[in-house]
Amino acid sequence: MRRNHLAGILVLSVFTWVVIIYVLLYDRLLHNSFASPDPSYNLGKLETQIKEEFKATARLLSDVRRAIETQREAREAEEERVVADDEVRKEDERRLQALSGQGAIAVIVFACSRVTVRRCLDQLIKHRPGAEQFPIIVSQDCQHQPTSDIIDSYASQVFHIKQPDQSEIYVPPKEKKFKGYFKIARHYGWALNQTFFVYNFSTAIIIEDDLDISADIFSYFLATLPLL
Repeated sequence: MRRNHLAGILVLSVFTWVVIIYVLLYDRLLHNSFASPDPSYNLGKLETQIKEEFKATARLLSDVRRAIETQREAREAEEERVVADDEVRKEDERRLQALSGQGAIAVIVFACSRVTVRRCLDQLIKHRPGAEQFPIIVSQDCQHQPTSDIIDSYASQVFHIKQPDQSEIYVPPKEKKFKGYFKIARHYGWALNQTFFVYNFSTAIIIEDDLDISADIFSYFLATLPLL
């Protein structure tokens, strides 16, 4: 609504500008016509100038309409993307809650901006006994699109969640060099809260995205779980 209002104001301004130009040119021509021996020449010149102004205005209005249409399409596309992402998030949440209710063990892979996360995920998928027993949750920070695209390429083989808070963290000047660790801590806190309090898992294996995975990782954790 606000964009349409602004567009209306812009169109009205352009129209007003054309009227003002017309009046100024016409007034100037009237003054010149008294001294001109050929009034028809001045009228023809005025007509030509007015036509040129209307053509320029028409081009400007066309550009404005295209810009408004482009903005509208972009806004609608973004709204559709948000709705689709929300539906995927809700469906993933339902699936993970169902798996946690069956005693599954979550495998949380913490990722940020390393496209080499593919190596880690390939190894996890290769060695895990089953997707329902060990669902892989890839929690991504940083909003790094190339990494996000790689994770999404695994489709239903993994669950892709994104840490939503990308705001800057205040760090005291003397601890500025540790700012990255503060962001990592925030990411860990959010992902673990999602895993244990939203998806309702009671057990989780934490994996960093740059780790090489041993073939016996899952049997090792299953064997040592009673000791924990």
